Amino acid sequence: MRDGQLDERALGERDKRQIVENVRDKILHAGRPLSFEGKAEPESGGYRVEGELEMAGKRRPLALSLARSGDRLQGEVELMPSRWGIKPFKALMGAIKLQDRVRVRFDLPVPE
Repeated sequence: MRDGQLDERALGERDKRQIVENVRDKILHAGRPLSFEGKAEPESGGYRVEGELEMAGKRRPLALSLARSGDRLQGEVELMPSRWGIKPFKALMGAIKLQDRVRVRFDLPVPE
């Protein structure tokens, strides 16, 4: 981050892979089953999706909107891992602490 903005050039491919692995394994505990069951209802310019996300063995309600952009559906949702019983990540004896939120962005093909 630089001046509150993500600077994607600041990290090499190895660093980016390591971050993805840490988020997946140490923050979201994605080694356990992860699933979403829900329904998508058309809304102006896209879809409203509502259902339940199962993560870390717990199911919680989740809703998001996907906007149509050409032949893609795009959207994002912010998760609070603590809602699924996942403690906020800490490292180096608490010197590194992450907020209790993870932003997930979607870029999906429009279903036929």
